[in-house]
Amino acid sequence: GSLAYPSIVATMFTVIALLYAAATLPFVHATVEHNPKLSFDPMQLATNYSIDERDRGRLFLGYGVNPSAGTFRLLHDYPEPQRTEILDFMFSPFGAAFHRIKVEIGGDGQGTDGAEASHMRTPDPSSANFSRGYTWWVLAEAKKRNPKIETYALAESWPRWVHGNTSTSTGPLDAPSLPARYITTWVLGAKQAHNLTIDWVGLWNEHWEADAVMFAYCVELRRQLDAAGLHATRIIGPDAFVGAANT
Repeated sequence: GSLAYPSIVATMFTVIALLYAAATLPFVHATVEHNPKLSFDPMQLATNYSIDERDRGRLFLGYGVNPSAGTFRLLHDYPEPQRTEILDFMFSPFGAAFHRIKVEIGGDGQGTDGAEASHMRTPDPSSANFSRGYTWWVLAEAKKRNPKIETYALAESWPRWVHGNTSTSTGPLDAPSLPARYITTWVLGAKQAHNLTIDWVGLWNEHWEADAVMFAYCVELRRQLDAAGLHATRIIGPDAFVGAANT
C-alpha cells in the first residue's frame, strides 16, 4: 500500500541507529573508564527513600507571577482592550489564575529591566508618596480579578538614606531600624492608601545571608510591623533562621 515505503524507510533508520549505538558503546565505555575525570560508579548514586503515608510532607502553596524589576511597566502602557485582556488571562479564574503576586518595593535603583520608584526618599515617613510607579496599579488589578490572591513584596534597592552613608556589602542593614522603617512604611501605605493587605514581605532581593546582620534586621522588621498593627504580614527569610528564631 501507500504506507509500505515509509514503513521500510523507518525500519532501516531504526536498524542503522541500533548498529551505530552498538558500535560506539565500547568507545564511550572505554573513554569513561580510562579518563579519571569522567569515571564514576552508578551505584554511588543509589539512594534509599522512605515512604510514610501518614506524613503529608510539604504542601503545594500554588504558583505565582513576578511583575517586578521593571517588567510590568510595558503592560501599563498597552492600549485597551489588549491590556485588560492580558490582565484577565493572568489573574481571572478562566486564565492562569495565579495564586500569588510578587512585586518590588522600589528604591529608585536599577532592578533588572529598569528602576522602580521609591515611596520614601527621605527618612521622614510623613514625606512618603504612595502614588509613584505602577506597582499599586498591578496589585489592584490582580485583586480585582482574584480577591484571594496572596501578595508578596520585596526590596531590590534602597534610597541612599537607608544605607546610612556606609559602603559595605551589608550597608543597608548596618542600621536595621532604617530598612525596617522603609519596608513597614510601604506595607502600611499599601493598606491605608490603596486598601491592599500585603501577606508577605522579603528581606532583601538575592541576599540569603543567614548571618547576625540579616537576623537583626529580620527581628527589627518584625517588631516594627507589629508596632504598626501589621501582625498578619509575614516575613520570608533564610531557612537557617528557623533555629535562631527559637532561641
